[in-house]
Amino acid sequence: MVDAIDIMLVAACEKGRVDSEIYDLIAFGQRLQGLGAGPMGIWILGEDVDGVAQDIAHGSGVSVSAVHGRGLSHYFNEAFSSVIAQEIDAVHPTFVCAAHTSRGWEWAPALAARTGAGCLCGVDGLVEFKGRLCFQRELYGGKVKGLYASGAATTVITVQPGIFKFESPAETLSPGSVILKNAEDRLGRTRYLGLKQSETDTSDITAANIIVAVGNGIGDQENM
Repeated sequence: MVDAIDIMLVAACEKGRVDSEIYDLIAFGQRLQGLGAGPMGIWILGEDVDGVAQDIAHGSGVSVSAVHGRGLSHYFNEAFSSVIAQEIDAVHPTFVCAAHTSRGWEWAPALAARTGAGCLCGVDGLVEFKGRLCFQRELYGGKVKGLYASGAATTVITVQPGIFKFESPAETLSPGSVILKNAEDRLGRTRYLGLKQSETDTSDITAANIIVAVGNGIGDQENM
C-alpha cells in the first residue's frame, strides 16, 4: 500500500462477501481522480477478508487493505467508526467514501463528527464549478440539485449506489497490492448481541426484474 492516499474507499465484508456497491465506489474514485484527486485505496473491514481483498485488487488494479478486528465480524457503528478513524489518522486522506446505504449513512456522519471532518451524504454527481470540485446531491425531495464544495481537510462522502458504473479496462490490469491488518477497535459503549430478522417482506426492489407501482388515482381494486 502506498503511504499517501488521497481517496479512501470503505466497504464491509461479512461471511466472505463484500458490499455489492464496492465497484460503484471505485468508479466514483476514478471520477475524482479524473478531476484532479490523487492516489486511491480500498479498505475492507470484517471477517474472512483476505480472499475478497485479493479478488478486488486483481479486478480493479487498486491497492486494498484487508482489516480484521474484534467487533468487525458484524456491523455496528462504534466499531466501524473507531477503526476507520485510526486509518484516517494513519494516511490523512482528502476523501473518505462509502456507499449511501443504511449502514453508510449511519457511520459516515458519526465518523465525521469523531474526526472533525466534513460530511456530504447522498452524493450522485461530480462537477467542476467556478474552478472548484463540487459534489451534487438532491434537495427538496429531488425537486432540485444542490452543488457543494468542501473546505475541510478531510471530507466523508456517501455515494448513491448505481450512479457511477465501473468498467473493466480492455487491457490487462496490474493487480493492486494487498496488505493484511489487525485493527484495535477500542470498543467500550456497545457490543453486538445478534441480528433479529424482520418478519415483513424485505425483498430488495433493486434486484427485481419488474416493479409495478400503483397510486391513489387507480380508484377501485377492480381497476388493477
